[in-house]
Amino acid sequence: MATEPVDARLARLEGSYEQIDRRLGSIEDRLGRLESKVDALADRLEGKLDTLTQRFEGKLDALTQRVEGKLDGLAQRVEGSLDGLTQHVNASLETQSRRLDAVASDFRQELTALSGRVHTVLYGIIVAILVPILIRVFVP
Repeated sequence: MATEPVDARLARLEGSYEQIDRRLGSIEDRLGRLESKVDALADRLEGKLDTLTQRFEGKLDALTQRVEGKLDGLAQRVEGSLDGLTQHVNASLETQSRRLDAVASDFRQELTALSGRVHTVLYGIIVAILVPILIRVFVP
């Protein structure tokens, strides 16, 4: 009788080992399916991240081009305004230079006329002083 309980125990142990083996196999299958799902999910996420990155880069490039275009347009407008302002200032300076030349010319003419009048007055004063002296000297 002593062998029966050992045989029964061994049979129970073998059954338990087989059941544990089946459960471990089931767990390995489930773990394998879970790994496949995680890998598929990671691949999907990487694909979506790549798509979003490409879209973002495209929008960023478009925005950069728009900003650069606006800046180029603004630079051209500023250059045009500066060119116009430079032309206006140059024209004003030219006009003022002509006016100043005209005033200087008028001043020279008036100074020359004044100089002639001063000479005439001085000659008159000299004559007015010398004539009486000369009359006294030559007329007894």
